[in-house]
Amino acid sequence: MSVELFRQRLSRAQLHPNDLAWMPQWFDEYARLQQDDGEPLKVETSRVLAFLRSLRDRGVPAWQRLQAARAVEWYQALVLRNDEVDFVHFKQKLGELAELEKRAGVAVENGGGMPGEGLPGLIDPNEPAAVRKMRARMRVLHHPKSTEQAYVGWLVRFIRHLDDENVDKYGEPEIGHFLTELAVVGEVTAGTQNQALAALLFFLVSRGASMGPAMGAFRAPTHLRCVRKFVLRI
Repeated sequence: MSVELFRQRLSRAQLHPNDLAWMPQWFDEYARLQQDDGEPLKVETSRVLAFLRSLRDRGVPAWQRLQAARAVEWYQALVLRNDEVDFVHFKQKLGELAELEKRAGVAVENGGGMPGEGLPGLIDPNEPAAVRKMRARMRVLHHPKSTEQAYVGWLVRFIRHLDDENVDKYGEPEIGHFLTELAVVGEVTAGTQNQALAALLFFLVSRGASMGPAMGAFRAPTHLRCVRKFVLRI
């Protein structure tokens, strides 16, 4: 009964179609693990932990365990209508593990999910490859949607400047020329130039490139500390 009620209430929630598809599947897994026949199914910290550990022991990657945790969290909210178990710690830890797995070379598929929760979410396959990679990276690192849109906008402008979507073969010289053109031809403010620089530095570092000293010439002094902090975070 709990599983069916969850499906019914979930179908009325304003969620992404991908969420509506995988959440019931993960909750079915949780329900099968419970030993008692009580209704509704209980959600307790010890039960959630045991469920997530069982998935881990079966070799389920962290990004999918994060999906599973979110499914149980939504059951708690929609059916039990309480917040007895705080899922923040579970989601934060699994998000960190998912990022570590990705850095270690563990395959991470696009399984839907919400951007900003350690998953890339849906990304338009028609966008340039560099843009898709930037979106995915920013979402895994929990950047705000507004920052993602601004940075992607600058990367798109850089692509148009080069007239070449294969931007991986370009580096600091081309970025420097682009920023100079913004300042001289576009007459943009220092703040706007710094935003463009931060976006393109993110692009450089996220693909494994290092930031050379030449980039320092394009920073406005008032933004130097912010840019350094940003790069260190990556």
